[in-house]
Amino acid sequence: MELRVPSDLKAIIRGARIDLGLSQDELARRAGIARKTINEIERGASDPRLSNVLAILGALDTAIIVRPAGTAGSGSAHAPAPVDLDQHLGAFDDD
Repeated sequence: MELRVPSDLKAIIRGARIDLGLSQDELARRAGIARKTINEIERGASDPRLSNVLAILGALDTAIIVRPAGTAGSGSAHAPAPVDLDQHLGAFDDD
């Protein structure tokens, strides 16, 4: 699934959580965030922080792959190299 609008994110998180048989409480515990945050994201009631989104996706063993829009998946011979988010987000670390 492509992530293009906020409602895509809530569908990805909710779908993965349900596929894994996790409650919102269990996902929140695994991600180290409040259950209320999970609920708000799944309802589309909040604009979540990137750190929370990454914690949730990590707890769901799910990753975001960034590529230019309109390009084929990573199996294409003409697909660009994957983007290393750690490299790009490292500039924003508070540490």
